Amino acid sequence: MLDLSKYLAKSNGITLKQHIEDLKNQLNVLLTHYPNLLTEEEKWLLELAIEYHDYGKVNKLFQEKLRNKKDDKIPHHLLSGLFLIKDALSKKLTDEQLEVVIYSIIRHHKRDKGYLNSINRFKTELINSFDSFFDFDSSELKKTINAYMWYFRKCANKITNSNQLFQGEGKIEFTRKLIKVSGLLIRIDHSASGD
Repeated sequence: MLDLSKYLAKSNGITLKQHIEDLKNQLNVLLTHYPNLLTEEEKWLLELAIEYHDYGKVNKLFQEKLRNKKDDKIPHHLLSGLFLIKDALSKKLTDEQLEVVIYSIIRHHKRDKGYLNSINRFKTELINSFDSFFDFDSSELKKTINAYMWYFRKCANKITNSNQLFQGEGKIEFTRKLIKVSGLLIRIDHSASGD
């Protein structure tokens, strides 16, 4: 388990642990005012998205960027889903639930769409630079990246071509869940970051 108190989330010294706690507090405020806003499943998926949304910030280059204003290469929100994939088996998520959470994590920042349009480039850079990002167990690495890339491709296609959100039989409920969880993650993150 990661010790999130060892990693910065913001250049002002706020740790990743504190930032995630701030988001959880904002979720509690939201649910206090709108107790029937989310189903139990949507609440659980949003809580997972909140927990994992910034895990990509534990990468060495991002931490160096915060301290010395250097380039972090691949944006953190595109890396965060790797940690969810790594932990997903113990959380018993379905493919659809994983897709909702990963979509929300990737979508919580609207910047750096280049990798969403060039998935093979993203995978190549991720594999080639992985040691400079994380201290992952190398035996898990290939399996984790391959599983993540499958979801990343699906989510990137939905982000870059919103028509795909509504394609397929019975997709309306799934799309509503996807939009609701991802939209609330963005708003909760902004609220927590803006105090």
